[in-house]
Parts: sequence; C-alpha cells; structure tokens
Amino acid sequence: MSDWWRNFFNEDYVDIYGTEDAKKSVLEVEGVISILKPKPGSRILDLCCGYGRHAIGLAAKGFNLTGFDFSPVLLRKARVDAAESGMRVDLIRGDMRSMPFRSAFDYVVNMLTAFAYFDDENDDQRVLDGVSSALVPGGELLLDTINRERVLSRFQKKSWEELDGGRYALDEREIDLLSSRISARTLVLGKDERTERRHSMRLYALTEMGRMTEKTGMSVASVYGHLDGREYKIDTPRMVIRARKNRT
Repeated sequence: MSDWWRNFFNEDYVDIYGTEDAKKSVLEVEGVISILKPKPGSRILDLCCGYGRHAIGLAAKGFNLTGFDFSPVLLRKARVDAAESGMRVDLIRGDMRSMPFRSAFDYVVNMLTAFAYFDDENDDQRVLDGVSSALVPGGELLLDTINRERVLSRFQKKSWEELDGGRYALDEREIDLLSSRISARTLVLGKDERTERRHSMRLYALTEMGRMTEKTGMSVASVYGHLDGREYKIDTPRMVIRARKNRT
C-alpha cells in the first residue's frame, strides 16, 4: 500500500467524510485555541490542512493562517470555502517532508492523525524536523493523533458506521505488531454506490514521539487525551501532543 496517500484525498474523500467532519470543526478549533492559547494575530501553519476547515475556523478567530497540503483536490475546495467565508488563508501545495518555511510561524497544528503515513519512519522524522524549522524559537506544535494504546487494547478487525445519505462504511483492519502499523480497507455502500478505499499508518507510542520530537530541538510541554483538554491515559481516544521549540 505504498504511497496510498497520493490519491486517497480526492473528490470521493470529501463526498464520503466531508459532512461528518464539518460538524466537528467548531469544537476542534475551540480545542486548539484552548490548548495553545495563541495571541490574536499569531501566525499559524495548518500542516496537512485538507480542505481548510480548521484553517478557516482559526482565521475567523483573528489569527494569520497558512495551510499546507499535498492534495490539489482538497486545496481547491479550501480556496473556494475560504473565499465564500470571507477569510484569508494562504494555501500552499507541497510534500510535508520538504516544507519551505524557516522561522515563519508561532504555531504549527497537525490535526486528526495527518501524520505517520509514510513507509519509511525516517520520513516521519523529516516532517518533525521541518516543523521545528518552520517555528520561531519558543513556538509550539500541536499534533493531534490517534492513541496507539487504545487502538491496541480495543482492536476491532471489522466495524461499520452509518454515513449521511443512507450510506454505510464497512472497515476491515489489520495490525502488524512488529512494525506497529495499521492498515485498513473501507468499503462505502449506498444506493447505486460501491467505493473501496485503503490506507495505512504507523502507530507511534508517546515515548517514541517524545524522542523524535527532542531530536528536532523541540520538547514535549504537555499531552492530552483529546482536544477537549482531558488528561492523556491509556484508554483516551486521542494523543494530543503540545511541543515547544527550544529558544537556544
């Protein structure tokens, strides 16, 4: 399933997940602000911004937003949505392993498990290196990802959920414990519709993330179990890491 991410985030992605994702946007933006407490006018990079729902929401709160993403499909939608909302968001297409920014942002946010897609773990380290370079000294990263410990303890090989429009998503998952990688096949079924999607990602433990972060000249300042600020535990749904770039 190498480089699955190159074509995964297309028109089908927006059609399948867009409605449900949009419902959560307000609370997720509020969570980011509550955790980071950025000053008005702060420069924020939304790394892997997708179609810009968080970037637009943060811009509406008075922050200066840049969105960075690989998918031209999602970026086109982000530009349309930003224009319709009257919000200015600078949108840039690129590979998160090779970000062009140097000391350009007060904060970087990476939302909803938009990390650890690559087959080579060194590429994940490159992403964090790029984040550190993009931040000013004392700047902060908020990385919101799935909680590996909860996934392992409650692993479900198969599940389903109801989507809007009378559709259903059926998921089949596999975990390779040696590589700590989860792979999933999602089948979306509806009236006259049958769409199959596949994705894969590395599940990092908090200890690993801490070590990787420290290699970049950042350090973990706090960890939460959800964007609502609850304490991180083995069974919390998320692992939200707030890291700060060292000043020296």
